Amino acid sequence: MTDDRALDAGLPLTGAEATKRSLAGRAIIAVAAAAVTALAAAGVGFGRRSLTPLERVILGAAAFALMLPGLATDGFGMLALVVIVSRK
Repeated sequence: MTDDRALDAGLPLTGAEATKRSLAGRAIIAVAAAAVTALAAAGVGFGRRSLTPLERVILGAAAFALMLPGLATDGFGMLALVVIVSRK
């Protein structure tokens, strides 16, 4: 007996399931890009301006948090990144 799911494995998704997976993929890419940005700024010591040692540590922690799975860690990482980058 064949498994029907195996037959549909190569077919493109349609409807709500396709939208759900597409949005999830975009969110993963956005979080990964934010993590790379935070890690690069922490390593180099420059974002939009020169960063203080404390800001570099915070950005390093934000990058690490963004690499961990979970909504809370992503929220902390994004918040820290936005706060540090938006400072003048």
